[in-house]
Amino acid sequence: MRTLRLICYDIVDNRRRSEIAHLLEGYGKRVQESLFEVYTDIPGMRRLSHKMETIMNPLTDTVRVYSLCGKDAGDRYFLGQTVSVQEFSYIII
Repeated sequence: MRTLRLICYDIVDNRRRSEIAHLLEGYGKRVQESLFEVYTDIPGMRRLSHKMETIMNPLTDTVRVYSLCGKDAGDRYFLGQTVSVQEFSYIII
C-alpha cells in the first residue's frame, strides 16, 4: 500500500544536493525548495532510502522522512546526521 510521505533534506554540498533533488523528482513532487511529497510503499521507500544514502555524506547531511497517512501515519526516520528532536504530538494542517 502506498503512503504519502514528506521528505526534507539539508545537504551541505551543492552537487550532492542537486543529485538528491533530481532523485526525488523521479519519486514525487517538489513542494518547497528542500521538501518533497512522495507516494510510495515500504519496499519503494527502502530503495529510495538506499539510493539517497549512496549520495549523501552521513557526517554532514540529513534527510528526514515523515509518514502522513495510512498505518504508518506519524512515523518518522532520519538518514545521515541526526539532531535530537523533542518528542511531541503534532498536527500537520
